[in-house]
Amino acid sequence: MQMPLIRDTSHVIFYRIVLGMILLATDVVLGRALGPTLKGYYYIMYITPILLATVATLGLDYSLNYHGHKSPESTISMFRTALILGECASIILCVVLFLDIGGLRSFVYRGIPDSFQKEIIISIVILPVEVFTLLSAMLVITLGQPVVYAKMRIVRSLVILIGVFFVLHLILRGLAKYYISGLLILQIAAAMMGLLYCLRAVGFEWGKKKFRIYPLLRTSVGAFPARVSERYQSRIGAILLGLLGSGFEVGIFSVGLAISEILFFISGSISSVLFSRNLRKNREIHIIVFRLMIPLSIFLAIIAAGVSSLAIPLLYGPLFYKSVIILWLLTPGVVSASIMHTILPYMVQKGFSYIISIAQLIAITANVAISVILIRSYQSIGVAIASSFSYSLTIITLLSWLAILEHKTLFELVIVKRSDINMLIAVIKKIMKKDTFMPSK
Repeated sequence: MQMPLIRDTSHVIFYRIVLGMILLATDVVLGRALGPTLKGYYYIMYITPILLATVATLGLDYSLNYHGHKSPESTISMFRTALILGECASIILCVVLFLDIGGLRSFVYRGIPDSFQKEIIISIVILPVEVFTLLSAMLVITLGQPVVYAKMRIVRSLVILIGVFFVLHLILRGLAKYYISGLLILQIAAAMMGLLYCLRAVGFEWGKKKFRIYPLLRTSVGAFPARVSERYQSRIGAILLGLLGSGFEVGIFSVGLAISEILFFISGSISSVLFSRNLRKNREIHIIVFRLMIPLSIFLAIIAAGVSSLAIPLLYGPLFYKSVIILWLLTPGVVSASIMHTILPYMVQKGFSYIISIAQLIAITANVAISVILIRSYQSIGVAIASSFSYSLTIITLLSWLAILEHKTLFELVIVKRSDINMLIAVIKKIMKKDTFMPSK
């Protein structure tokens, strides 16, 4: 295995562990301060523009990664074109939401009380900022700097954590009516700081040269459903709970979901590093990494599910005890999603985004259908069941396609070999060296 790949992976994992600790601390503080219902309202107002931003990017981030590895010298110009297209789409979507054209704003924010209209307007502003963030993140990764992306996320999360304590100070001073607004404005400020760090790190300049629109859009057509479905897969449950359930159930579900997403730190790290490499030249490395990820994901998910029964009530308080059950039910989905993260980079760079789109569209349709059926009787528990089922369905479909593409049986694809273990041991020995593991300043 190439030394730069080992070094980048170990550095990114280190930063993702730090990021996970910061995100957990932030979520615990918010859970303690707001309680399940208000946390649910805040989560809906925060996650809705982020999910809509995925629609506004039009799949251009995946398209950027695909073309960027084919023509590295054109990556910056492709980013500029993608950014213009993405921001135009986001501005149109913002106008539709602000003016409530077609009743879109009333529909997506239906679970929020009318007294939070000002906060809803602020949350819509997150949309174009998040589009910029998504495209900038893929630019940095495509340029072969996944460590910069990991650092950017830490910068953003630290700003949020520090700001959360400031917002709590407002509450203690009797200014509680501003806390949701303050949290949403904080998200916007943190995202902008992360963006500036990202673009400065890669030496981005606007310039005048533009990349042709057609190649980007042609690839993004196949990538768009895949990208949207990937981000909606688990979070669509929170939106459906807001529409059909209650803020309390959204708050309960958001805790289980937040902890499950923190568990992606290893698979997410590996995924960002793989996206930064040209996997057409490193096919065997990818297959080995994928195979090793399966038992590792199962082990981490089981440990987390076991610890959660004590940790969640202790950290968040007794009102969130139901979140323990949510996390247990999400465990199969966590394993499936972790495995999926290591498959996506290879299939995107091979030009098989349409396969990802088909697999995830089938899964997310099943997710929505099962959620709608189960929410009325089981609320957040029903959504957790639907999320795990959809992730499992996605990974089964993708594995079947990958076996066909690699001319292997499913057994050959997923069973860890002795040579894989020997390679893992060799890698561990290398990353334990101080100059390899410790991140550069």
